[in-house]
Amino acid sequence: MAKRLEKKADVKSNSMNVLSMFTLFAGVLSLAYSVEISADMAKLVGGFVIGVSALSIYLSHTDPVSRLAEGAFNAHECGREISKIYTKLLNDRLEHAQALELYEEVLSNYDMNHDRCDYYLTIRLEPDLFPDNKKGSNWWNSTFATWLSVVSPAIYTTSGLAFIFIILTLFWYLTRIQIA
Repeated sequence: MAKRLEKKADVKSNSMNVLSMFTLFAGVLSLAYSVEISADMAKLVGGFVIGVSALSIYLSHTDPVSRLAEGAFNAHECGREISKIYTKLLNDRLEHAQALELYEEVLSNYDMNHDRCDYYLTIRLEPDLFPDNKKGSNWWNSTFATWLSVVSPAIYTTSGLAFIFIILTLFWYLTRIQIA
């Protein structure tokens, strides 16, 4: 869980950096060739910068990197608390009923950290610990969903950039048709 959120925060941060790089690159090119650039090309560059900026704003407001990092930290802390309970249970310093009560209390303190993909991945990776729950877990809702969660910011960035390029290409094509 903590590793998934840390990786997702890294991917999101890198995605935002790529978008910033595209914006800076477009700005530098438009300044470097400002005398030679046509009005149509200036509109395309402006449209590109606006599109990338809108995509950056959208990505920065959906699961901000700071919230992902906080979730990763909380998941790590949750794991440490559960590990302490497990150690006490193994050393017979805690009754099973008490351990279960403490476990539920710890989980309730960290309820925002638990995604279904983490639950299913744990069941899939540790089938001996969860023999009754194996039915609900499969590759799609565990391994694939976890991977998809990590790379989703990059997918959003790539698809957003592709959409911007398609719209700008369409705009460029339509302006060429009107000129001819």
